[in-house]
Amino acid sequence: MIRGVRREEIPVCAQVVRTSFATVAKEMGLNEENCSRHTSFTPDEEFFVRFDSGWLMYCMEENGEIVGYFSLMKNQRKEFEINNLSVLQQYRNSGRGEALFMYALDEARKVGERGLYISIIEENKRLRKWYEKLGCVHICTKKFEHLPFTTGYMKALL
Repeated sequence: MIRGVRREEIPVCAQVVRTSFATVAKEMGLNEENCSRHTSFTPDEEFFVRFDSGWLMYCMEENGEIVGYFSLMKNQRKEFEINNLSVLQQYRNSGRGEALFMYALDEARKVGERGLYISIIEENKRLRKWYEKLGCVHICTKKFEHLPFTTGYMKALL
């Protein structure tokens, strides 16, 4: 079941995100020294700030356990952006990530959005192919001096 996150569930959801993204950090050689702002290191407090500032947060719950998560927020262009789409490793490759993504698309459609933006680590070719399989198109890349990777930007048309 996918549903909105309650404020008291934020620490559990934050742990799901950190645990999920830790596998990516390991694959990409990211650590707190070379990329302290990577999602796998985001403290609970940051999730509370996002929640309190209006980010829409959703979780996937199975048998009373939160196994997946994503959030939606308005970017600088006032368009929805999906963030932190996460599925715990033991639940991956089972359609759960796709279900979360499709739910995000439906939520964006409900409020009249025409697109949903995603940013990824461009060097993560497997993730880019996964989003492309779900109908996302690659828009551009950008290199930030403070990040040891290139950021890729994608968009799902609604």
